[in-house]
Amino acid sequence: MTIKTQGKIGNINLKNRMIMAPVKTAFGNIGGTITDKQIRFYDQVSSGGISMVILEPIAVQKNGREHPKQMCLDNECIDGITRVIDVIHKNGSLVCAHFNHAGRAANPKLTPNIVSSSESICPSTGAKSNSLNKSEIDDIIKSFGEKVKIASGVGFDAVEIQFGHGYLVSQFISERINKRTDDYGGSPENRMRFGLRIAEVVLENKGKMSVIARISGSEFVDGGLNPDNQFEFLNKLIDMGIDAIHVGWGNACDNPAWYYNHMSLPQDIQFDLLKKVRQNIKTPLIVVGRMSQIENVNRIFNENLADFVSMGRQMVIDPEYPNKIMNDRIEDIKFCGACLQGCLVNVKNGTGIGCVVNPFVAEPPIEKAEISKKAIVIGGGPAGLISSIVLRKRGHNVKLYEKEKTLGGQFYLASIPNPKKMMLKPLLGLIREAEISGVDINTGINVLKEKLKEENPDIVVVATGAMPNFIKFKGIENQWHISGNEALIRNDIKDKRVLVVGGGMIGLEVAEKLCEDDNDVTLVEILPELASDMEPITKKLILKHLEKMKFNYMVKTAIQEFREDGVIVKANNDKIKNLGRYDVVVFAVGTHPENELYEEIKNDFKEVVLVGDASRPSNAYTVTKMAYEMTKKL
Repeated sequence: MTIKTQGKIGNINLKNRMIMAPVKTAFGNIGGTITDKQIRFYDQVSSGGISMVILEPIAVQKNGREHPKQMCLDNECIDGITRVIDVIHKNGSLVCAHFNHAGRAANPKLTPNIVSSSESICPSTGAKSNSLNKSEIDDIIKSFGEKVKIASGVGFDAVEIQFGHGYLVSQFISERINKRTDDYGGSPENRMRFGLRIAEVVLENKGKMSVIARISGSEFVDGGLNPDNQFEFLNKLIDMGIDAIHVGWGNACDNPAWYYNHMSLPQDIQFDLLKKVRQNIKTPLIVVGRMSQIENVNRIFNENLADFVSMGRQMVIDPEYPNKIMNDRIEDIKFCGACLQGCLVNVKNGTGIGCVVNPFVAEPPIEKAEISKKAIVIGGGPAGLISSIVLRKRGHNVKLYEKEKTLGGQFYLASIPNPKKMMLKPLLGLIREAEISGVDINTGINVLKEKLKEENPDIVVVATGAMPNFIKFKGIENQWHISGNEALIRNDIKDKRVLVVGGGMIGLEVAEKLCEDDNDVTLVEILPELASDMEPITKKLILKHLEKMKFNYMVKTAIQEFREDGVIVKANNDKIKNLGRYDVVVFAVGTHPENELYEEIKNDFKEVVLVGDASRPSNAYTVTKMAYEMTKKL
């Protein structure tokens, strides 16, 4: 058995061992009806050879929703759902519905009555849940059966039920959360009752559909669910007729970092736990959690740890992943970096799922230009690379020039700290995409106006990035000081006392790298909060990592001057303090556009466009999306 081998789950045959996991998209309308953008998204992800697409979660009751745009299966949603099913089937893939009730993990802005097995607070939302009464339990169980029956009638091939990840069913199974004293609490048998009753109505109403149970292999929480305390429940599900177990990780309330499988988390522990599940569960296993990384794929099938690999974000960054696997084009895959910046952040803010290196997510195909033109892109960071790819899709002849010997710009720098090394993979994939598309890439060349006049292009895209800011504090000229970018590149700053000025995203990443190099780091931030510009899960993990190192920080604190006897700061309470001498001062106080070349040439060529940080410094997702929007009509 390999990832290319055909497989079987229940009575459905799968053309390979790759399945798309359910990912929230936030592309729907408020209330959950389907949009054209959603249709395009599912058209994209099902056209690249995936065997089956598990749709984004559908809440069986409105008080179990996590997002205002969450997909629904009510009467007003049926026509849209049918369109989704039809487009996926047209592309040769099967379709699976995913049903859930979030319980205490539901969005408190959407329902005034958050419910769970018992009264409790969901740490990730801060919402307090009420204990379900038996009548409400019966209604939820009935809703699962009704939704499954509708799914069978509209053409789904399979149905997946969420039994894990800190959602409602697991809130009953968990002794840590379930404090009931009736038939649904106390003993393991009672705590399993709710989930087993749901399984019963699902199997009664499934029609010809296969049934998958989604679980957490481990919640990674003290006293939480793990393989050992779930085996009895899982084997009961299998005895009842469940066709496969889908193993994920984490808990939406207590451990979202593992739930979303962040790039910095270790993976060996997942394999150890998966091995234990494999030894005790005799039914097809599906596994998710950065498992599409090729080294993980090889391990899974070489060691027979699972029957299918499931992937969500990987299908967002590169919908052609399955076809590339099937055709031995591993080197052409854009691998996900599990950064959460383009996907989770944009789902939470409601703009819709995206990717830092794939601005084409759910967008219409790029139209060919009427006339093929000569284009030059200056700058080989993400914005320049995306601009080059878009221009090639338009049919233009494209040369890209980068003054450094390596491509990637600040995106490359962001991948230097150990916990973020996985971010190098999407960058390398983006570079490979530019190469495959036919971009003529030239590195180590600083393009000036004279060079451009010599080449005389029709289109010039300036993506020259941004330069770090420095602050001219009194006395700073007598102190060795460098930029955050330089601090990330250098490997000779070790065993030093370092002051980092600025506690935004870059400041924290620089501090982490310097601490890993055995430096004693102090960070000073004038604002009341560190890294307000950072994806929250990443921020929490970095701060947790820094707690174990020689690191301290001060917020609401302003540097006054650098003196011979030390650095003078003023705290929020107007207290003046001398922090002592530092060997190195690192400035991480933002950047400013490097757009001098643009200003010099903007009137000299037919079409000159400024994109990325050279236009407006921002995060990777924003600059690549800007590059796409600015170049798709050139």
